[in-house]
Amino acid sequence: MPEIKNNFVQGKMNKDLDDRLLPNGQYRDAKNITVSKSENSDVGTVQNIKGNVKLFNNNLNLPTSAPFCETIGKYVDSLTGEIFWFVTNFDGTASESSSLVNYAGSSFVCKIFYSKPDGTFKTLVDSYRLNFSKQHPITHLNRLDNILFWTDNYNQPRKIEIDKALSDNNPYSNNIYLEDKISVAQYAPYAAPIVELSYDSSIKSKTIEEEFVKFSYRFKYDNNEYSLIAPFTQHCFHPGKAAQTFNDGTYSTSSSGMAGILTSSDISDIAKTTVVNNMVNKANKVSLLITLPFDESISSHATAKVNNGSGLSGTTHVIDATIGTIAANNIVLTANNELYTVTGTPSATAFNTTTSVSPAIANNTDLYFFNVGTSSPYGWDNKLKIKEIEILYSESDSAAIKVIDIIKVGTSSLAIKPIVEVISSTSAKLRYTYEYIYKSTKATKTLPEADLIRVSDIIPIKAKTQEISGNRIIYGNFLQNRNTDDVFDTSSISIGSGDQSLKNKEYLLSSVKSNRTYQVGIVLSDRYGRQSPVILPDESTSFVDPKTGVVTNGSNSWNHSCLKTTFNTPLGNDIYNSNDNRLGWYSYRFVVKQTEQDYYNVYSPQVLEAGTLTSATDRSSFVLLHGDNINKVPRDVTDVNAETGNQGSNIRLLPKIKENSVLQAGYTNLQQQTGVDFIEVTSIGTALEQGLTEKLDGGNATDVLNEVYLKEKNPLFAQMPTGLGTYFNTWAPGTKAFSLYAFETQPFVSSIDIYYETSSCGLLQDLKDKIAASAGEAPTNISVNSTTFNESDTSGSSICTYTAKKSNGDPVQGGASFAINSIIDGLGNSRPGIFTISGSQLVTATTFNFKDTSADQFVVSVTATRNNTSETYTRTHLFTLQNAAAKINVGSGNNVSNTSPGVTIAAVQANQNTSITITGLNGGLANNTENVTFTLVSQTNTGRYSIDTNTGVISANVNLSNGMSDTLVLKSSDVAGYDSPNTSLKITVTGSPYTQFWRAANGNANVSTAVDEPTGVQVWHNGTGSLPNEFDTVYSNATGTTVFSTGSATDGAGGEWHSMCGPSYCSYQVATFVFKTSSDGVVRAVTIA
Repeated sequence: MPEIKNNFVQGKMNKDLDDRLLPNGQYRDAKNITVSKSENSDVGTVQNIKGNVKLFNNNLNLPTSAPFCETIGKYVDSLTGEIFWFVTNFDGTASESSSLVNYAGSSFVCKIFYSKPDGTFKTLVDSYRLNFSKQHPITHLNRLDNILFWTDNYNQPRKIEIDKALSDNNPYSNNIYLEDKISVAQYAPYAAPIVELSYDSSIKSKTIEEEFVKFSYRFKYDNNEYSLIAPFTQHCFHPGKAAQTFNDGTYSTSSSGMAGILTSSDISDIAKTTVVNNMVNKANKVSLLITLPFDESISSHATAKVNNGSGLSGTTHVIDATIGTIAANNIVLTANNELYTVTGTPSATAFNTTTSVSPAIANNTDLYFFNVGTSSPYGWDNKLKIKEIEILYSESDSAAIKVIDIIKVGTSSLAIKPIVEVISSTSAKLRYTYEYIYKSTKATKTLPEADLIRVSDIIPIKAKTQEISGNRIIYGNFLQNRNTDDVFDTSSISIGSGDQSLKNKEYLLSSVKSNRTYQVGIVLSDRYGRQSPVILPDESTSFVDPKTGVVTNGSNSWNHSCLKTTFNTPLGNDIYNSNDNRLGWYSYRFVVKQTEQDYYNVYSPQVLEAGTLTSATDRSSFVLLHGDNINKVPRDVTDVNAETGNQGSNIRLLPKIKENSVLQAGYTNLQQQTGVDFIEVTSIGTALEQGLTEKLDGGNATDVLNEVYLKEKNPLFAQMPTGLGTYFNTWAPGTKAFSLYAFETQPFVSSIDIYYETSSCGLLQDLKDKIAASAGEAPTNISVNSTTFNESDTSGSSICTYTAKKSNGDPVQGGASFAINSIIDGLGNSRPGIFTISGSQLVTATTFNFKDTSADQFVVSVTATRNNTSETYTRTHLFTLQNAAAKINVGSGNNVSNTSPGVTIAAVQANQNTSITITGLNGGLANNTENVTFTLVSQTNTGRYSIDTNTGVISANVNLSNGMSDTLVLKSSDVAGYDSPNTSLKITVTGSPYTQFWRAANGNANVSTAVDEPTGVQVWHNGTGSLPNEFDTVYSNATGTTVFSTGSATDGAGGEWHSMCGPSYCSYQVATFVFKTSSDGVVRAVTIA
């Protein structure tokens, strides 16, 4: 048999041309085919493709009543046939320019479904915490290998790992960690390691003996992504020689000395050598407590104070000021992270511990009790699936960050150490840490440069678009920055300096450098590492004054200087909350700018006052320079005095330590200097060049003055203004006065505007709670029990109840009053007076009409004032007007069917309105007929009636006649398409659609004769008046099926005239009008006789 082959290389369907004219390569009709476009031999061939089929009919477990779910996004993998689709019934917030959004509550549905061609179907994620919004469709989705990315311009960019979501151990469960798991940005650790320095004689390594080192860490998650690097510690340096004991804060002056304390021998060595041999790192072992992510809201359920005069030791303990109930198997923690377990039957005044308390816990220590188990992991769970912790290390003289260890993480193998974040003496929060012990080991690797400068992943807060390029995800039309105004009032933050009120056990011997100006700022970060710019208080700088008085040893020998920040008002509310502010500011860290950088300490054994014997004003101070001081205070080789050989210097010095009684043994009168001005070095020369000769003492001008230390070497002296030393002539002849003088060189001032990170950091909520706790019972938050109201609410309806709360979440003592500050709608318009406060309730002061726009949202600012105090707190809440269903009235009341008996109407002609007008309401109480539309859903006889969608008037599409009966199903809708229930109306027609009038039984060709005839015959016409006019049609019956003709031609010629009356008949000689009609019943002439 012959074969006919066609190649459809044009790939074009053509239904316009005749088959005989159809060009080669085109086709007439086809279904479910594709034309190959390859360059192989099959080009132009028709190939079958599968059509669309309904996937399944099964129940997706979605709500069957309003608010209904909508599919807001989908992704179809064309290679695998897999389908992902996103469903929600939450409306969300309309605004796209703000980071402030409404969050879906637990009553809303947010789901991600999955199916594939083999019939697999699964709900990948089912949680209202997905916070999908019907106003923000998900139109940008990309799959990169096993990861599905999406963005909706409402939440931050997100992703899921498909294989994990499909596994039996699906990690995307409905809990407070869901956002952490689906966020493209990884959780960023916020806390620097808590350190404890010590010395271990068994450790022989000297890796950090001569280094200023600091530590940090980062997490590696099970998806092999790394977190940002946590804040670094301060430099872990504890100065002290090997023979000294490690300083515990007592500053002992034993014979061998304690690290950080200079003995007389040490001072003598410094003066002789200009080197502080004690400035090596005594610490060779560092305990690092690394904060692990978990629920940060776990609070102490009981607190007590050690107030027995002797502290706690042993296993039986007396306590005081107990708040709450202590129970067996509680753990008890102190601010110093001491941990013990309660046993037996505790009371409000005593408890026992399973192990002996050692070392003793001091009197007046606050105790915090938690019920989280008695052993590791103390209730901690690895919710964020951390796979590894990298311990990081950095040296002060290198920009490199090195890895010193990698810790494998497992909930069962990782030793967890709980600690407390103290809020007040009666409140604390539990934190989980992993303790890593560093033992002066070498680093194993160095992080690449890209990791060093990675301070943020630069993932936007929200983005409208995204795309994949290679293995990178790219975002467009995004919101990057978040406002900080609702956190700090910068005018109420003050920066100062002073002594540390408590010893810092982490950095016992550290202090802020004096005689420096510091600028302090705060950097905020969200949970995923997005940082704010540096927030500067209005008064952000502080000068640290030099210390005063005689240098002494002992427990009070050194009150360390520190910078202090005081918050004079509570923090605002844009703070992270896992329920309703997941991108709020999460953590803070203090940063410091100090531009006066490198400088030298200059140690000298002698400062001589010398000059003429007759005038003190001619004297100068001569500072002996030897050892390394020669390099620290160099001579200016371009400035030479030809007469004396002296040379000038560009160096300026600041006196720091001076010996006021150089002849007193034991260095017991070392005086700290309070000056802040650097003094110019006039000249530098040898003792002979400076004139420090025996001539001053009545001897030979060629001999160095006997009182000069190291006179045999003719040492260098720096000449400075008088008053810095002691006049040599007050000494006994030949006395070589020897002591210790310390100076600073003027520091190098950097022009680079850099703020340096400190280890002072933490959770913003903790800071807020501490500020509130320090202010007593002041309100720190205002909560509401509802943020929505309905357009059907009457004026005076309650929207919510306000509750003023203190830092621990309890209502403020004594209650509070509330006042509205402002009301702004979603369009930015001020709306004063639409709400009022009644007691603690926010109530409507008018009625509302749902607009289906941003005008349905209202930001209300309220101030709470604690009763009988001046303590206040201000917060804004976003309230949303909810739509109410429309109502319809078909004559029996709103949404009530009218079918028995229904409505009886007079018959009308086609395209005429009936007497029925349907009314409706939009669900609101204000302008409640506005924007209501009507729909005729169904009727008994299709097409007989129609309804005006705007007015509700029912009209006839056909001529109605007596006895017709129909049931119409109707509904009304509001502006947002929220329908009323379907409501039935029965309509019964009576009468004729035509107008009845009376005619004469007999006609006459003569008008005057015809008009006298009585009108005894009933007829009907389709005109608008009581009597027909020219061109109206006259019928012999009420239904209009038979026309009445008087035999007239269409032009009115011929035929007979008939008298007519209406609406009643006329007797003989009463009629006024006569008419005649043509054969089609059309009136061709009407006249008055």
